[in-house]
Amino acid sequence: MAGRCEIPTKGVDLLEFSKFSDLPGLLAEQLFRALDSNSDGYLSREDFLDGLLLLYTGSPAQVAQLVFSLLDFSHKGYLTRHDLKTLLLDLPSACPQCGNRIHYATVLEASWEPQRYEDFVVKEQVLVQDVLTGLFACLPVVLDEAMARLGGCQLKSQEYTQTLKPMVLRGRRYFFDLRHQSLFYYKSINENSLKGVIPIKDLCVNPNEEQGFELKNNSFSYQFTVSSMAERDAWIDRILQENGCRWFDDYYETKEQIGLGASGQVIRAINRMSGTLVAVKIVNKQGLDAASELRIRREIRILQLAKHENLLELYDVFETCERLYLVTEYIEGGTLYDYLRTAGGQVAESIARKLAIDLAKGLQYLHERGVIHRDVKLENVLLRKEKNGSLKAVLIDFGLSCFLGPEEVSTEPVGTLKYAAPEVLSRVSYREEVDCWSLGVLLYILLQGKMPFYGASDRDVALKILKKKLNFTGEKWTAVSAEALEVLSGLLRRPAAQRLSLAEALLSPWLSPSTL
Repeated sequence: MAGRCEIPTKGVDLLEFSKFSDLPGLLAEQLFRALDSNSDGYLSREDFLDGLLLLYTGSPAQVAQLVFSLLDFSHKGYLTRHDLKTLLLDLPSACPQCGNRIHYATVLEASWEPQRYEDFVVKEQVLVQDVLTGLFACLPVVLDEAMARLGGCQLKSQEYTQTLKPMVLRGRRYFFDLRHQSLFYYKSINENSLKGVIPIKDLCVNPNEEQGFELKNNSFSYQFTVSSMAERDAWIDRILQENGCRWFDDYYETKEQIGLGASGQVIRAINRMSGTLVAVKIVNKQGLDAASELRIRREIRILQLAKHENLLELYDVFETCERLYLVTEYIEGGTLYDYLRTAGGQVAESIARKLAIDLAKGLQYLHERGVIHRDVKLENVLLRKEKNGSLKAVLIDFGLSCFLGPEEVSTEPVGTLKYAAPEVLSRVSYREEVDCWSLGVLLYILLQGKMPFYGASDRDVALKILKKKLNFTGEKWTAVSAEALEVLSGLLRRPAAQRLSLAEALLSPWLSPSTL
């Protein structure tokens, strides 16, 4: 795995770890940090093997300490109920193997109080086991066998020696078996001579010689040689079957391009079986550096957890060596930007209120799961036409989004300038309040038909965001209700700590969903 990274001598980076572990939501990044003993952004051999072995075979105290680190966002030295609830949203509520429910002890009780490690390890032994059960249910099956071998445990799986087949890798002859989306290879026919394991689920397979094939992604490849073309074809078929490979064109008929972004194009397509219209984001992997690919993989994880009526729904993901296909719902109403242009630049307060409620609810759902959108703007809102003729706002494009656990912060200067919060421009640490500011900018546009901050250059715009005093007086503001102005001014407060939160906004008389 380390050999697949840009700087392999340092170890496994977050991108390769997240692709291998395939953990949902915050789990992949938080487990990576818990295993990264020196916080250098790489898992050394000792970090990776010792950490996972401890997880599988450690003493109760050692396991409790690792679980504590997994739950302790920002290494603050204690756990809050918010910490636990945030991460537990990503863990399964039932074991996928046996179906038994995982209750996570008493975490959801309102009386649960913050705990330091010394108290946690004594009081929460049942919770530690529940978290472990949920975590093991999410980790790749290949880890169970690999860690059992490394830990000297007795394997429960059947013997595999009868399935071992010889192939040449890097000029040496080994004996291979394929299981758990991994190639196990041995120095001899004896199963106890395990040499290594190659995870293949992110690799594509192609014939490259009369008696060879390669496993590759966009940055590296493994070359194999076998004894015959028939054996080569058999291996290719097995690998495709083990990886569950599917080809996008077998399932969808492509139509016209409907969008173009920095990471790829968006097309309209039709499901060949159901006739359903879908939107497909096609990402060319060839030009991606590690940072860009990490963003795309993160975007997919966010889409997978975004199960909310005001967030874009992901239907499927296809992957080849060259491309990623993200298949989502197709929303015919177009963007909020387009809608405003046809509406003369602004909308009635009642419509602005309905759209603001939709977006606040979608953003609140994301924030509860540790996701900060960081690019809320008119172009990233689609309008779904409801059966009763009303419009529902749907937030899209999570390409700049990030995961932040409780008390974690970011300083990345990302987003669209005219919607950017002052703290983003000032390069100071920020959290979900940046989305509240952007929602305020969007709401200002809906109510007034113009941007609150504009100028002849980016520098002028930035200075106005940082310093311009907003004035909500004048003829155009007389038509806006006092309740709407209270919400708008609250969302556009410059000190992030004083800014109106989404929860507060949704409790206000103007944005409360119960008053619709």
